[in-house]
Amino acid sequence: MSRIILTIILVGILSLTACAPGVETSGPDTPKSSDDIDQGTPPVEEWAPQPGDADLTRVEVEIEKTDLLTLESFPPQYMLHVEGWKGNPCQELRVVVSEPDDQNRIDVEVYTVIEPDVVCIQVLEGLDINIPLGSFSTGEYTVLLNGEVVGTISAP
Repeated sequence: MSRIILTIILVGILSLTACAPGVETSGPDTPKSSDDIDQGTPPVEEWAPQPGDADLTRVEVEIEKTDLLTLESFPPQYMLHVEGWKGNPCQELRVVVSEPDDQNRIDVEVYTVIEPDVVCIQVLEGLDINIPLGSFSTGEYTVLLNGEVVGTISAP
């Protein structure tokens, strides 16, 4: 099931690439899955801020590890792998990825929201996600996660 989800995401990226003028999507440069990618990542839409989030309590997640991944594709696609913890299973994950700003900084926010009056068992729940960042024109890009620099992308 998880491989199907990743395949659907990659097919969507390929579809967008196929519509670009002058980009060929067949042959040796066709995107391939990477063994380094966690196959269990749900679609990013599930993590997008939702209507009504303003009525919920925002809770920061504890980040333990991050990695910038480059997918084997043309043009190269990038992902941010994040491992950490959220405070309980009732918290809903939210992820916001900004477009590069004028200083080539890409801001990524990862947090959770929860109803303020909900009673929930206080058990740490593991967080292990891959966040698609997309592809970028030639240059150096700094990736920030919750305001902290996690790495640099060197787009060819």
